[in-house]
Amino acid sequence: MANILLVTTPTAETLGVQGFPQMMMAEDYVVKNHLAAVISQSLGAAEETFNGAASLEQLRYAFKDAQAAGITVLASSGDFGTANISSILHPSVIPFPTVNWPASDPLVTAIGGTSLCTDATTGKTVDSVSPPASCQGAPGQREVTWNNTNPPPIPGLSIPIATGGGFSHLFSRPSFQDGVSSNPMRGLPEVAYDADPFTALPIYISSAGNQPGWYLAGRISAGSPQWAGLIAIASQINGGPVGYINPALYKIGQDRKPDGARRMRRSSCQTSYAPFTVTNRDQLEGSVQSPAPRDSGAKLDGVGSSAAG
Repeated sequence: MANILLVTTPTAETLGVQGFPQMMMAEDYVVKNHLAAVISQSLGAAEETFNGAASLEQLRYAFKDAQAAGITVLASSGDFGTANISSILHPSVIPFPTVNWPASDPLVTAIGGTSLCTDATTGKTVDSVSPPASCQGAPGQREVTWNNTNPPPIPGLSIPIATGGGFSHLFSRPSFQDGVSSNPMRGLPEVAYDADPFTALPIYISSAGNQPGWYLAGRISAGSPQWAGLIAIASQINGGPVGYINPALYKIGQDRKPDGARRMRRSSCQTSYAPFTVTNRDQLEGSVQSPAPRDSGAKLDGVGSSAAG
């Protein structure tokens, strides 16, 4: 039976530099004290909110230590496609497509989001007739890329939301993505999970200030902990932690069909093993996009100098 350890820090994550140093210290404490076999992160900020590659490199030590210790690190890829904001105090959309860190870090397994296109009663058969609209546009698909940029809107939310994904501006393409993408930069996400609020998972809430009962929860914040659960099961089957899984995920994807990881077109995750591919980049990014990207200058190596092979 897996245990859940909730780790909190006092300073809020406010896009980039304020809260992340404490968060990375907390995660490194978990790593060095062998408190977990897998770390789930439902948080992130656009790479551009950090003070360049050197600033971000100073925060990666927890992930390098986790890889060396055989601990799996996961992170959600974001809820706004490629449209991320530059500041909490003075919010404005960064004027080019962006991805979020830590999901963009090659030492982290990035989790994207999908919509389920299955029968609402049994969940066993494909339903391409009922909403969401993305399922209606992909007949025969059991699961498609989450993209709520078209009506109907999410109640209480005035902006469109969609799975995060795309290419890093700071991390070069890691070797495990060679042959999958021709882009010289790291692509994400690796895998995905149901994130659409219209095909959401039920959760029971009993905390103070809330009416006890079952609620539907969506968005990608739910994907990382659910994948952590899968990793916990895999670790039990394995007889111990499975460690850094990104190279293995791509090998599985390439071994499953002659066309390898390029088999996906309409969905970011037709199966649990489908890594990011150039053929589904547009679907992964959704249509919450900004103008053309730019080169950010300094770049980081795919897995860092202290990463094991």
